[in-house]
Amino acid sequence: MADLQSDLQALGAIRDSLDASNPLAGMSWWIEAEVLASVADYWMLNASDTNVTVVCQQIVAQASQNFQAKLNPIDAAGIWFDDYGWWGIAFAKLAMYGAGPLKGLVNVDALTGLARQCANLNARGADTWRIATPQQRSKWASRAPVVSIPTPAEAFPGLWNATFDMLEEVIKKNWDASLAAIQNTVTNGNYLLLCMYMAQIDRTNAAEWQRRAGLGMQWFKQWIDRYDPNNPDPSYQRYLGDVLVQGDALIRERVPSMPSFSPNGFWAGDQGIWLGVMAELWSWGGAPFSRELLIAYMNNLLAGFPMQPNGYQPVYWQNFQGGDNDTTDYNTGGEVLIRHMLETLLLMQQLASFDPDARAMVDTLLASPPLAHVQKWAANFPWPPTSGTEFSQAGAYLAVRAAAQVLAPIPA
Repeated sequence: MADLQSDLQALGAIRDSLDASNPLAGMSWWIEAEVLASVADYWMLNASDTNVTVVCQQIVAQASQNFQAKLNPIDAAGIWFDDYGWWGIAFAKLAMYGAGPLKGLVNVDALTGLARQCANLNARGADTWRIATPQQRSKWASRAPVVSIPTPAEAFPGLWNATFDMLEEVIKKNWDASLAAIQNTVTNGNYLLLCMYMAQIDRTNAAEWQRRAGLGMQWFKQWIDRYDPNNPDPSYQRYLGDVLVQGDALIRERVPSMPSFSPNGFWAGDQGIWLGVMAELWSWGGAPFSRELLIAYMNNLLAGFPMQPNGYQPVYWQNFQGGDNDTTDYNTGGEVLIRHMLETLLLMQQLASFDPDARAMVDTLLASPPLAHVQKWAANFPWPPTSGTEFSQAGAYLAVRAAAQVLAPIPA
């Protein structure tokens, strides 16, 4: 009972922060969405508890209001395109659960509409470079390496993470403009995942979402296959394509030529997103990733994921200044990772009865260090958390508790 009371306290703290009655430190617009996705997973597992359902319904209602409020005007300074992806993922997951454990507890049509809105807002990142003037292109290229992926660039050049106006805003604020808005893993990975979710929940437009997902898959495959030891262009140096040779399956957030990112730098959140993408690709017909390649990537990623010295928490980020300079954002990496690991585990368990590859992947997931030690992480993650980033820690708390609950049900 004590554990459930702590869970309800965490949920209540998220609600009270979202409605501004008792704001927690570390809350930002995109982190609201990221935490909402963890609330969705926790609620999905505990929908039979009336108290949990009441608070979660309040959270979803308030978060939906907060999402809409920020959109006036569209692309208000401070919104990156990947923000729309985070919100879309959260709304889409809630809609998906609305057909199952949360049936009758959420408004599936409304959530699907919000997810669709997010995906369409997110997709405009593909136009950033396409509609740019020569002067804008020159100005941008002088501040950040432009990544050209020729196929199928004509149809889908990858999502850039902002408009040129946002780049100007970054320059005015004296931020690191080299990080601003070119294609990156989080923006394109979340968009691809969102399109695959939309194909499942927006049945009327399923063919269009499948088309978009197909283009995103082709682009993403080339994005992670950029490794070429014979190419002098530093953006081609050691990205992901060499993982089967090197045994390092950690996807990079940016190309290594980005000034603030080491060739070996990674963020745990990207690993979670990439794992979520691969889980959806598992049964996707016509994907440019073979089953054998997905298994190899997933096995390498899961088998040796780096852990913190305490042995039960994954490393949140490593070897890039971006994490050190923005700890509030990058500290969410553990939450994103463990949430996608749990979702992948649940999906593979559903497939295991008729898919021997999925059955083997269940064992791989359970043996992976972050999941293998999640019970200890949960036991050492009391509520309330330490000060400074309480809002994102509340989401992480629920994500860890959900994973621990699936691996060993939490006593009532």
